[in-house]
Amino acid sequence: MEGTLHIGFITYNQLNNTLFTKVLTKGDVFIGLAFLSSQNLGLITIANSVFGSKPPINVDVLTKAFQVDNKLINSL
Repeated sequence: MEGTLHIGFITYNQLNNTLFTKVLTKGDVFIGLAFLSSQNLGLITIANSVFGSKPPINVDVLTKAFQVDNKLINSL
């Protein structure tokens, strides 16, 4: 495939939702793995992870993902 793809994921812990991103180009590969630390998964709220990530997710990415305008994303 040709072109670029901006990928990312957010780690979860109770104090910090860290955002990791990378731009993939031709020949790159991304593999995502998920690990659970116990049978008690706890509660992960998506809104806190998405809108509280550090560093923040780019507003343009969020507007495309949720198909809304920048004003709504900024108010959230």
